[in-house]
Amino acid sequence: MGLLCTLLAGISIVAAKAFLHLLATPDEIFGYSLSYLRIALLGMPLLAVYNTYAAVLRAMGNTKVAFYAILISAAFNFLLDMLLVVALPYGVSGAAAATVIAQMTMALFIVFYARRKYPDLVRSSGFDRAAFSEGLSFGLPPMVQNSITSLGTLVLQNFMNGFGAVTVLAITTAYRVDTMLLLPVFNLAAAISNLIARSKGAGEGEKITKYLKSGLALMLAVTLVLTLLVYLLGAEFIAIFGVGGEAVLIGRQFFRDLAIFYALFGTAQALRGALEGIGDITYCSAIGILTLGLRILFSYLLKAGMDQRAIAFAEGYSWICMLLLFVLRVAQKRREFGLGQTKE
Repeated sequence: MGLLCTLLAGISIVAAKAFLHLLATPDEIFGYSLSYLRIALLGMPLLAVYNTYAAVLRAMGNTKVAFYAILISAAFNFLLDMLLVVALPYGVSGAAAATVIAQMTMALFIVFYARRKYPDLVRSSGFDRAAFSEGLSFGLPPMVQNSITSLGTLVLQNFMNGFGAVTVLAITTAYRVDTMLLLPVFNLAAAISNLIARSKGAGEGEKITKYLKSGLALMLAVTLVLTLLVYLLGAEFIAIFGVGGEAVLIGRQFFRDLAIFYALFGTAQALRGALEGIGDITYCSAIGILTLGLRILFSYLLKAGMDQRAIAFAEGYSWICMLLLFVLRVAQKRREFGLGQTKE
């Protein structure tokens, strides 16, 4: 996996300039974008290593270490951003380097822990065709989804580039902050998935309902806190990265438009985690692809009336559709979740 990602990263670095031209990147920020992209791509193999070890540890019931690794990485990333962007004049290159170094820290942390705690993980026992086939059946749907999502993201980036360099700077910085802020949401969803999967495998059906309900309640609390935080301090978060003037105002408005959908997004992620926990992987991946398509559609439909604010609202409306589809699926699978059943 690491070798494949290293090869892909190398190809992407070479082709980065062509990609940016394809996306109609504004001339004013083309050089900055190229520098950031080429440095950021160096972290691709590191992410592959982290995700592989994190998935194995979660499957073994150890969900805390992956969370600690991300927490350490996020804190280290923030400190490096302060050093390389604010204190030292390295600009976007410094921001990209901070991300790669933080990813390296995250990968090294989880590898050293896994090898020390579970030495059997690194011992080869030969190729297991049955295990490979089973893993492929679970991994193929999200792999296809992620590939399509990446292509869709390029379409959305092209859409955003049409609003000019200032908007690109503002929204790109806002998404950088948004990605870090939503880490608790994604990790909580992963925890819900893991706990439900373990309960199902152990035949402890009564725990599935408990984990789903408590997970939804905790997710709601987390997203409400994030909504308040972003609504009040969105501009300050963006300014941390050295962005100022009109870009800060655009970024603040973006956060305020998007934050009102955080609770819906969190709820959808909790339900997705629950569905993945019972093995409904293909449906979840299909909904992920559909949600992306809706986001692209909404972006172009809303552009005429909302201008650059269409970026946030298109994503928010796609989250609403995603939530509705997951709610319907959970209702359809209510027997597997033990919902509405009474104890004898």
